[in-house]
Amino acid sequence: MSEPRLLSLLIPAVGGQGGGVLAEWIVEAALGDGLVAHSTSIPGVAQRTGSTTYYVEIFTGAADDTLAFSLYPVPGALDVLLAPEFLEVGRAIEAGIPSPSRTTIIASTHRLFSIHEKTATGRSIYPSDQLEAAARAFSRAFIAFDALAVAREQGTEVNAVLLGALAASGALPIRPEAYRAAIERKRVQVETNVRGFEVGLGLARRGPERARPDPKPPLRMPAGFTDALTTFPGSLRPIVGEALARLIDYQDEKYAARYLERLAPFVGSGRDLELARIVARHLAVWMTYEDAIRVADLKTRAGRLARIREETRADGAEIVVTDYLRPDLDELYGILPYRLVAPVARWAERRWPHGRPTLGLSGCGCWPAAAGCGPSPIARAESTSA
Repeated sequence: MSEPRLLSLLIPAVGGQGGGVLAEWIVEAALGDGLVAHSTSIPGVAQRTGSTTYYVEIFTGAADDTLAFSLYPVPGALDVLLAPEFLEVGRAIEAGIPSPSRTTIIASTHRLFSIHEKTATGRSIYPSDQLEAAARAFSRAFIAFDALAVAREQGTEVNAVLLGALAASGALPIRPEAYRAAIERKRVQVETNVRGFEVGLGLARRGPERARPDPKPPLRMPAGFTDALTTFPGSLRPIVGEALARLIDYQDEKYAARYLERLAPFVGSGRDLELARIVARHLAVWMTYEDAIRVADLKTRAGRLARIREETRADGAEIVVTDYLRPDLDELYGILPYRLVAPVARWAERRWPHGRPTLGLSGCGCWPAAAGCGPSPIARAESTSA
């Protein structure tokens, strides 16, 4: 019989991925198999600026008064890193948590882009192949596949699929039957989650997969600008094509033609190709300034509501969408003296409460009206002036 050990597991979740339920399943399964288990959680700052971590410790021996659990993972002493999103593996490695001699890393290879990745003006997406290389270098065993794609295909959730992968890994001394029983005792979408568990169990047993490389997006060539695009160097065509499609969606083809006019002085024989690439990308961003009119246009599109219905798997009658705009009243009157603005602020809060029901009568009236206002004469003029 092996000597009793204290095993540790860390779940670095983004938020809204069911990490708390996943941790509860693992603890329930451990208790069901006669082990001693303890879990803690630490919330992050916000979605995608800091992860929400769930930490589980499992003791394989008998409980006694001298047993003490830790609230935090010890760097280099982690047994299992169970990541519902691939970048979280990189965060954990950066913090020195996993160890190549001890840690089993199980991760979903799909990406939810971080705030830095989405706001940077240049290309700042962390390459999946580098994340995979780091995960392999800092793990004893590595299991990775696109759990989100699998979950969507099977009509289940990522956490259930990863639970199956954990069971297949053998990293914890817990029987698959105990995991199934834990899902049933939790009574949260039992049939759906058991199905996801079985799929993850089968995938992991067939062997670890490599992380899928970042797919290259198809080249967008708006029909009215096919000839114009052929005049650009091959390395610029993907950027310019994407820019034209974005500008047409933003306003119209005439506006997209203005983009080509502004870009023309930077393209041609003897011109700096790298400078042209930078100007092409940034000019498109400047000319698609996202003011309140643009936001209203995006929020009232049928595709958005269809996507929400698809992601929630709910009927339209069950969905209530409330949108929040910035700057709100707090930001407008927050710079003024309290005594001066407090009475007005209290009245305004009662008169115009936070949020507007997008699918309600007021939302259906306000949003389309704002979306139809056309170009904002000040904001867009300043942002697109050449």
